[in-house]
Amino acid sequence: PFIETKYAAYMLKRNSTP
Repeated sequence: PFIETKYAAYMLKRNSTP
């Protein structure tokens, strides 16, 4: 699904930058 990918990218980006 599309939302799953967006959520993963959001979490990864958030984890990368505090």
